[in-house]
Amino acid sequence: MLEIKRDCFLIRVVDDDVELLDAIKFCLECADWRVAIYVSATSFLANENFEQPGCIILDINMPSISGLELQQFLNTCDHALPVVFLTGHGNMNTAIHAFRHGAVDFLQKPFEPDELLTAVQKAIKIAEKQYLARLNRSATARWNSLTDKQKQVAKDLLTGVTSADIAEHLGISERTLQRHRQNVFHKLGIRKTADLTTFRIQLQQETGNFP
Repeated sequence: MLEIKRDCFLIRVVDDDVELLDAIKFCLECADWRVAIYVSATSFLANENFEQPGCIILDINMPSISGLELQQFLNTCDHALPVVFLTGHGNMNTAIHAFRHGAVDFLQKPFEPDELLTAVQKAIKIAEKQYLARLNRSATARWNSLTDKQKQVAKDLLTGVTSADIAEHLGISERTLQRHRQNVFHKLGIRKTADLTTFRIQLQQETGNFP
């Protein structure tokens, strides 16, 4: 199978313990991983663009939105990142719930750096398979996976007009447009707007036109 370079992946870490966040970031960066840290699920959802393949290291017990609630939310969207859970108060029922919803691993605090790195490697192997599976699908299959709204967003992005103009054309806010854009990129297996041009050529070669 094609190997993807390590720096193509992004490790997201969400935990309300700032000192632990910094320690995890240091540990992962020493192992040459790219890392983004968030102090809450709310901050994660407000700032994460989901464009990079990778995984999420997620604390179970956080105020406002818990780790399990964030996992369930991501599973209902198009952002099913492999999850490694962290907890200082875990129990068997919580672990079973997390694994049933797709968790890759469940680490009890405090944990050793090697435990964390092993769990991340396991999660990234899954992320790599997911990413390659998207890339290996035909352009037609990827295009057909989009909703009607997402298809219109893709077409409008190709025109080169501003986000404000696209949002006005679609009758949505720019924030909502950003989420549609993220979903389009994720489903098509692309990383930036310029990649849409290459994708359009692939789709035209397969179907003879761009729907």
